[in-house]
Amino acid sequence: MHLLDGGAGFLWNGVANFGDLAILAPAAASVAIVLIMQRRHRDAAAWLASLGLCAVAICALKTRIGYFDIAVGAGLRVRAAAFPSGHAGLGAAFYGGLAVLMWRARAGAAGAGRAALAAVAALLVALAILIAASVWILAWHFAVDIAGGGLIGGACVLLFAVALSRNGWEPAFPAGGVRRAALVLCVAAAVIGSLHGTRFDDMALGQDFRLRIAGK
Repeated sequence: MHLLDGGAGFLWNGVANFGDLAILAPAAASVAIVLIMQRRHRDAAAWLASLGLCAVAICALKTRIGYFDIAVGAGLRVRAAAFPSGHAGLGAAFYGGLAVLMWRARAGAAGAGRAALAAVAALLVALAILIAASVWILAWHFAVDIAGGGLIGGACVLLFAVALSRNGWEPAFPAGGVRRAALVLCVAAAVIGSLHGTRFDDMALGQDFRLRIAGK
């Protein structure tokens, strides 16, 4: 049975959309706002910096080397995005970063709360992996594009974790750790859920950047 048979293609499209910049950008901003409201200003700054670095790195690589023309028949050619995969990279940076926050919040929780936050962190990592798998299954990217995006996103998550450790790991949320972590997660889920299905046209943006660079 093919991975895209029946309704599987629709399902994988839905999974891939969780890694789209049109969803992740406002979700990231919302998480930062919640962190600021919780007086975690340095955490919010590190969060935005890590995601911003990931987005800039991916956009720069796509603009300079990641686009190529492909024939679609009848003498027509379209521009396709290749290296690196934005979905894989941004998905890794966003959901991986959220997983770090959830794991860190375990310091302010106890018993079942700690176990629940650990489970949520594991699910977020699994979602990032599924997003990367989905763009390969849908043939949106080659494996090397996905690997490149994943490495960039993973590196940004590592930088985020290092920044948090410098800010002081314990406790993540001094009072009501589970409730505060849940608020971060719920706000992100609400924004993602409301925008799911929205797509960011990175290919059109890449073409525009290349024309600007060429002075046309």
